[in-house]
Amino acid sequence: MRLISLILLPLTACASFASTLFPLDPPKTGSVAETYVSFIQHSGLAYTLNKSGKPQEAEEHIDRAAACLDLTLVPKQHHLDLGTEAAIMLREILDRTEVLDVTSIPADVQKWRVAQTQFYIAKITSGPRSGEFLFTSESVDRIPQDFAKVADWPYIRPDSTKEFYNWYVRTPGRFMTPSWLTWTNQLPDWTFVMFWEQTLWQWAAIFIGAIVTIIFWFLGFKLYSANLKSTSLWRHPFAVTTPLLLAFWSAIVNDILVSDVNVTGVPLQILQSVLKASEYACLAWAAWVFIIRLVEITLQFASRGRESSSSSMVLGMLLAKIAASIVAFIILGFGFNRIGIPITGIVAGFGVGGLAFGLAAQPTLQNLFGSIMLLWDKPVKVGDFCDFGGVRGVVEKIGLRSTRIRTNNRQVTTIPNQEFSRAQVTKIETLSIIEKTIGLNSETSHEDVQRFLAGVHQVFKGHPEIRPDPTVHFVDFGTSSLNIYIRAEVGTREMAFFLAAQEAVLLEIMVMAKSLNIGFVGRH
Repeated sequence: MRLISLILLPLTACASFASTLFPLDPPKTGSVAETYVSFIQHSGLAYTLNKSGKPQEAEEHIDRAAACLDLTLVPKQHHLDLGTEAAIMLREILDRTEVLDVTSIPADVQKWRVAQTQFYIAKITSGPRSGEFLFTSESVDRIPQDFAKVADWPYIRPDSTKEFYNWYVRTPGRFMTPSWLTWTNQLPDWTFVMFWEQTLWQWAAIFIGAIVTIIFWFLGFKLYSANLKSTSLWRHPFAVTTPLLLAFWSAIVNDILVSDVNVTGVPLQILQSVLKASEYACLAWAAWVFIIRLVEITLQFASRGRESSSSSMVLGMLLAKIAASIVAFIILGFGFNRIGIPITGIVAGFGVGGLAFGLAAQPTLQNLFGSIMLLWDKPVKVGDFCDFGGVRGVVEKIGLRSTRIRTNNRQVTTIPNQEFSRAQVTKIETLSIIEKTIGLNSETSHEDVQRFLAGVHQVFKGHPEIRPDPTVHFVDFGTSSLNIYIRAEVGTREMAFFLAAQEAVLLEIMVMAKSLNIGFVGRH
């Protein structure tokens, strides 16, 4: 009689339990016995209600059964799906073991092993579920391999959940088949043959989803590449929309394959991790693009018409890229934690590898900080004419690594920012100076030399780009020439304008000299 009562106890408990369960009531896990009974009751009710055509209620009970498991070793992203699988497999394992006398479980025990198994129920001592008794994380970790060992064993419990897991992995949805997948019930039997924990029709769905996703991603990258070359005002919102659409697509495919097609086991973990990683990567990408484009638009409007607009743009975009990278890294870190990759390990890896990288990239980093100082202190800015160690010319670009200076003879000199920020730089307010020595024929008369000097003054005076008070003097008797020194400041910051002004001045001097019948001698 005692044996019969022990066998019937779970059955009668389930019947009364189902009628009194409150929808938000968690499973009782205050002791080893309570946790064991709660798991048996909830997993049994999930099986019974599902067989009775009540899949929604069945899901509520299987979730409570999974709540009796310590899932700390399972990534948060997989808690729902892997928790359900683990609960069903654990129940089927227990259905094949000795029927347990619940009253034999000690009331004050802190850790207890289920008979004929290596599954333990123990008290949790830390974390949000501290004080509860749960099937240990190590026990949960070994459930799949232990289930594979006893899958062919006979069921012993009278209330066994026969073929529960086999039904679960072959059926779309968790318990309720989605309406758009009801057609799978009409598939031929060979499509339900199992291969690596999935049926053949599920593998076909995974393959189709992968192909469509690859095509979608390819088109997304092509559109984004085209966006980078566009000059339309719509390129900015479209640049953010592309990664958001890719993130949305990854989430949709994940929901369809995991929730509707019901991919399970190891393929589930791989598929969900890849799709979630791509989703968070796209969100990080979208955040990065949004910050960069927002700052770019803001700087363009704020610096319109200002002389310092170019350097302000460079500094602003540099700071924007730093901020965008930090935000993107935070999003990726959150996503990595969700899929089970601890961000602390990544940071530690960066810390170890970062030292070697920092030593190898020290010159680059020094140039980067040098560019920040140049853009912040602004000793010179793009368009200024300056003298740097004997190199004189116009600052064309202040980049992240170097500064480019174009000299008067059209040569481009590239100077590392580390050197440029530390050296003495002389800023010349005008773009450049016309400075020449002209050799007149040695037979030129005194009067003609005076007329030539006056003519050069008039040429300079008549040109709008030449600053007042140019220098024009007879300075030397050459071997075969009378040398005239001329020097004039050009009031423009554009190299093209300077060269045009210099050309115009020299041509006018030639015309003026010809009119005076004065010839030139030699090169100076």
